[in-house]
Amino acid sequence: MLISTENDLKTFTSRTRIDIMRGSLPSFFMSVCFGVASMAGLVATVLVGEVTPDDVKTYVSLHGGTDNDLVSFKQGMGSYGIEYDVSDFVRLFAEHQSSPLTCDDHPGLNYAGFKLTAPLADTVIAYSGLAIHNEKFDSNNKLRNPIVMTGIEFGNGPFKLYTEYMHSAEQLDDGRFYAGAKFIFD
Repeated sequence: MLISTENDLKTFTSRTRIDIMRGSLPSFFMSVCFGVASMAGLVATVLVGEVTPDDVKTYVSLHGGTDNDLVSFKQGMGSYGIEYDVSDFVRLFAEHQSSPLTCDDHPGLNYAGFKLTAPLADTVIAYSGLAIHNEKFDSNNKLRNPIVMTGIEFGNGPFKLYTEYMHSAEQLDDGRFYAGAKFIFD
């Protein structure tokens, strides 16, 4: 490029700086969409977890899984949630799932329900449960009520690994399998 004027120099300099920044960051970071609502959800999740009794836990999770038509988000995904163990065998929960890689996924997937839990060891819990969501509000997915989930959690304390299979009750074979890490705030 021939630089002949001060304006050409400014254009060249700004374009070069952008190209260098783009070249130094993985393409993943160039397409992340983490908006104001997501940031507010993250802050609220942490704060609610810190001010509620220890029995009430909030969490943030990062997970990846299989792609299918039920939930039209790009991988990886994230969740915010709150849960309360009514007993050793019953957990109430509410959760929001969305993808920072899907810029038009608002309002995400928002659902609440219960899980029947089965402690298998001190740090292992298997569960299966039902949840519902507002199908009109959660317009970016094809999940129908009730939502069924089955999974297992590994860990104790502020960090857990988990895997889960989620599907509509009417379509057992067309679900979404995913696994990830949960960060607990209590």
